[in-house]
Amino acid sequence: MSDLNALSQYFSGFWKNEAIGAGSPLYAVLCDVVAASPSLLRLASESKVGQPAPNMLFAAVHAVLADHPGDPLAEYYLTFGGMRSPDEQLGACFEGFCQRWSQPLTEILHIRLVQTNEVRRCSFLLPALSFAWREGGRQPLALIEVGPSAGLNLLFDQYRYLYGGELAAGNPASSVEIDVDVRGPLSASDLEVPLVASRMGIDLNPLDVRDQKDAAWLAALTWPEHEDRRQLLKSATEVAKTANLDLVPGDAVTLLPPALAEVPPGVMPCIVATFVLHQLPPARRLDFRRMLEEQSRSRPFFFVAAGYTDFLGWDGGQEDGSTFVKVARLEGGAAAVRTLIHCHPHGRWLRYLDDTTWEPIPG
Repeated sequence: MSDLNALSQYFSGFWKNEAIGAGSPLYAVLCDVVAASPSLLRLASESKVGQPAPNMLFAAVHAVLADHPGDPLAEYYLTFGGMRSPDEQLGACFEGFCQRWSQPLTEILHIRLVQTNEVRRCSFLLPALSFAWREGGRQPLALIEVGPSAGLNLLFDQYRYLYGGELAAGNPASSVEIDVDVRGPLSASDLEVPLVASRMGIDLNPLDVRDQKDAAWLAALTWPEHEDRRQLLKSATEVAKTANLDLVPGDAVTLLPPALAEVPPGVMPCIVATFVLHQLPPARRLDFRRMLEEQSRSRPFFFVAAGYTDFLGWDGGQEDGSTFVKVARLEGGAAAVRTLIHCHPHGRWLRYLDDTTWEPIPG
């Protein structure tokens, strides 16, 4: 099988597993368009190694289209006021745009990474981090996020939440409001906001929301139909502009050990990773696991993960596109995990699993 054939199948799978489940009729159709076009597949293949080509290509087009909102392709993008539904002209229109603007598209694919900062994911991070905080004896948390993008989710405690239309949590004065549907029991005690001592992010290429190009790339990663996500991103970006975030460029396997060593006594380290570890090669994911286990010999800490977590288990393949949030407790070189939340990958709904128990992590 040639590389282009494999990439074509990747786009077809993306349509089935992500574009439909996450709610983008435009991207669902464009997946078929790209899968059938050798020229578009070659363009998509310009993405960096390890980066999901569909996300990269569609975000790159979204970014370049923002500079050319008068282009006919914009008629299909709600981002730019377009109201045209996908039709038989969409494929030719999309391919023509990519041909006209192949140079800036290629430049983006060569330098950028998929670094979506999905703020609504804080809806499941709040109960997960609250759980870890309570399990850790209510010690203040030293948050360390792997792959934080611009670090917006590190500010989860500065947002306000409405669960199920009636259960409020978080900062009531915040300009960022996150609504989430609730399926099953959820109490105010599950949403108690933990104390946060510090916030650090480790990313190969952290984004600075005060930089216009970085902010534009964050916006381009948001799918065209998702106006609510776009508004949340905009509001959270304004909060982050004045926040004290420590975003460090580099590899998490290398930088986490010294970061953990710097956490003072009386503070509980809590590592967070949402939909990022799948971008690591398998050997590097194994290095990540071994590093966590080794670091736990020096001090206990928690690991909160959503999506692909390798040794915690991959639960992202549900038919409805949903996933699970897991909390791991590591100490003395050993680890236990509890599956705590079943949720929409963008945090639109959640089910709190209060009947699960701690289980050993498989070897």
